[in-house]
Amino acid sequence: MPTTKDEILLVDERRDVDTAGSLESVGPERRIAGLVQETPKSTWKSHLWDTLDKSPEERRFLFKLDAALLTFASLGYFIKYLDQININNAFVSGMKEDLKLFGNELNYIQTCWTVGYVIGEIPSNMLLTRVRPSIWIPACEVTWSVLTILLSKCSNVTQVYVLRFFIGLAESAFYPGMQYIIGSWYRKDELAKRSCIFHASGAVGTMFSGYLMAAVYNLGGVSGFKGWQWLFIIDTVISLPIAIAGFFLLPDLPEISRAWYLSKDDIAMAQRRMALEGRANRAPYTIGKLKHIFSSWHIYALSALYIFFNNGNGATSQPAFQLWLKSEGYSVTAINSYPTITAGITVITTLLYAWTSDSIFRGARWPPIVFSGFINIIVYSSLAAWDIPNGWRWACYLLAGFGGGISGLTFAWAHEICKDDNEERAIVTGSMNEMAYVVQAWLPLLIWQQVEAPQYRKAVIGAGISGVCTAGHLLRCGAIVTVFERSGLAGGVWHYDERISADPDYPSETPSRGDYDISAPGQFTETTPPPEPEDGWESHSVSDPALLNSKLETSFSPPGPCYAGLKNNVPTSLMVTRTEENTTHDVIEKYVHGLAQKNGVDSVTLWHTRVDEARKSSDGKHWIIRTVTLDKTKKISWLFERYWEFDAVVVASGHYNLPRIPDIEGLKELKARSPDSVIHSKQYRTPEKYRGQNLLLIGAGTSSVDIARELHGVANKTYQSVRGGEFDLPASFLPPSAERVAEVDCFSTEQQRQLSLPKGAPVLGTIKLKDGRILEDVQHVIISTGYITSYPFLAHLHDDTTDATEAGPEILVTSDGNMAHNLHKDIFYIPDPTLAFVGVPYHTATFSLFDFQAQVVARVYTGGATLPSQQDMRRDLRATGQEVVYVEELVNWMNEHAECRGVEPMKGHTDHWKMEHDELKERIKNLWGN
Repeated sequence: MPTTKDEILLVDERRDVDTAGSLESVGPERRIAGLVQETPKSTWKSHLWDTLDKSPEERRFLFKLDAALLTFASLGYFIKYLDQININNAFVSGMKEDLKLFGNELNYIQTCWTVGYVIGEIPSNMLLTRVRPSIWIPACEVTWSVLTILLSKCSNVTQVYVLRFFIGLAESAFYPGMQYIIGSWYRKDELAKRSCIFHASGAVGTMFSGYLMAAVYNLGGVSGFKGWQWLFIIDTVISLPIAIAGFFLLPDLPEISRAWYLSKDDIAMAQRRMALEGRANRAPYTIGKLKHIFSSWHIYALSALYIFFNNGNGATSQPAFQLWLKSEGYSVTAINSYPTITAGITVITTLLYAWTSDSIFRGARWPPIVFSGFINIIVYSSLAAWDIPNGWRWACYLLAGFGGGISGLTFAWAHEICKDDNEERAIVTGSMNEMAYVVQAWLPLLIWQQVEAPQYRKAVIGAGISGVCTAGHLLRCGAIVTVFERSGLAGGVWHYDERISADPDYPSETPSRGDYDISAPGQFTETTPPPEPEDGWESHSVSDPALLNSKLETSFSPPGPCYAGLKNNVPTSLMVTRTEENTTHDVIEKYVHGLAQKNGVDSVTLWHTRVDEARKSSDGKHWIIRTVTLDKTKKISWLFERYWEFDAVVVASGHYNLPRIPDIEGLKELKARSPDSVIHSKQYRTPEKYRGQNLLLIGAGTSSVDIARELHGVANKTYQSVRGGEFDLPASFLPPSAERVAEVDCFSTEQQRQLSLPKGAPVLGTIKLKDGRILEDVQHVIISTGYITSYPFLAHLHDDTTDATEAGPEILVTSDGNMAHNLHKDIFYIPDPTLAFVGVPYHTATFSLFDFQAQVVARVYTGGATLPSQQDMRRDLRATGQEVVYVEELVNWMNEHAECRGVEPMKGHTDHWKMEHDELKERIKNLWGN
């Protein structure tokens, strides 16, 4: 039978040895053809490695090609994936907190990268059919390596967005480009293995990034860079030499190769091999060719296949495993190391898929793809359910590695399907990757929102200084935080509101009630907002909507105790506010606002949202919080109810909510007869109301003395009634116009004689003191007896009938309301430490103390430290009354865990602070005269 010039001369290897008719004696084309088998042999050897059944010349050629092309491809993909995935490792290792990325910024950062990546892929692959790959791909690698190191200098998220976009644009050339090049050199029995080895190097990059982050985290502080910044620096140091090597190692395409390590015979052999596979050479782009490419099913079906693969393996493309580990309290080292096991499984399964596809399945690509998809269905169905045993959750995160290994198979399949048209092969492989990432650009924003992770959320109740400190430190430690603040701004007691709160009960009876009326569950369902007012609604009983809204707002969130002239009584150097030593409330309020904004607390706070109930779920695993929100967006404000789930709750609602009203004979009746003349200091605003009047202040604490000083020169006469308590301030603190008198025995509405008084309010009757003295000229009474400890949203932990001396092991507040019981270090509720309190120490109220408590809570709740056993917590129940000693105890406790958990040591008070503190103590001692 006649042969054509393209027919292959099959050479018997024995003849090569036994006869003189060696291949050297035939022409070059026939000699090269004789070295390449038309149908590669398939023996047990080729199941181990495909070159073992090939001729010695072809084996040498493939060895050189693998050593250069496959090595560079794998190293290049390793650094590409290293630079791509490092953003996740950096994010959970300090970048989030340092750049204040507390919203969905991680999603947007990844989207910026994806957008750049998508834009560049198809144009880049089209360029590879016209520009030498050995120039284009290494140039892009150098670009993204340099851009990566610039991430270490970012000071805001906008800079990160821009850099990640251009990094994605530069990286877009590599993966589809290298798949195109690999498909231009290898035959069907070789292609899956090379393509999958190339792809597996990306998983190695993921593993290495985790180990690298675990290692470089310890470089934090070196040369002024944080650990996450060092990750980007080291990435560039690794990436740049590999990128430069590409200029020398990439062999281009067989038809234009000028690789220094390939001989002319090697290049001819490569061209022959591709001719046997039917892979077309390069050809011009024409309108007809483009119409053929985009009218064929190839580009659509193969792109759809890769979309499903690339977007169906979210546990590896998103930091789900890392974030879960962080929520479970694992150290930074563990968070970065354990997910590398999944990447290791991906490497192993990728290679198994490749070997079985090339050998056992005789080039069929679909069996491993179907198996991988079946495993993914099981894994992600389980994780979507989430309420599964912890052991199975671990297994699912590890088994997710089975789904990451089929990328190489899909590209091998694409090369074989599109072998007849080189330009179609380039565009289809580019389109597969591009369309997968087009979907990836928006899909995570819908289904993987950083702020929607209920299984590891922390709630903070209150946005005063203690709440702002707590939320800020929790955010810095990587927790997902929601702050509930019933008012409309941060600041707590430092916010001045000329409106006053409603009168409390006279006398105080039930600490569990609080200073507002708790709603009943379902009372303000969100699904039934009030209708818009109809025309003529002004004729209703309340004609002024502003007045109606104001009344609703003050009853919903009663104004605090801040009066117009309030100043700090603790030097700001001890409060650590960086303001003048003694300043006004508005300056301090502005400082708190600044802290909230600077630390991202504003962005996680729900304003005008009051917590009405906080209870553990029926299974005891979570806290269920019921809130009521005041919606002020309509003409008439209205309330609606919501439920939330958290794994820990921090109460930072402060002391100054529920006024303490003493049970003095006649006081209740006096209040009923003259409601405007008897108030609690929480309702005091300015001294002008009392110009020329006579007043009685009950109590000798800070607020009483401050009001007496404000009244000096305004009021006619001020009495201060004291009972001789441990914390009464000395009489020397009072102004000359104030007189200290004995404790009040009783009030009487009877007036014994006509008095000559300044014009103004009538006298309130007679006031009998316990020393027998009678006050007959008092026109106003201001009760300055402090506040009751009250947490109405935790009413089930109150016992309004039990005395403090009989408080059981689970009671939080007793009938006297003097303190919070059963708190370890005045912070953690011992029966259930997922409930914590910041700002509880009543007689020590410096901002710095609250900040130290907040740091402790943040470390314990994010795995930076552990709590002792319940028995040990009770043994060391209460905190010492001395702030310096107390803080040292907290710092020592935290630092016992810091090093082994990979967190920075906690710093205590500075020497300067301690010096200022000692000076204040000395001044106070002199003022007190002892």
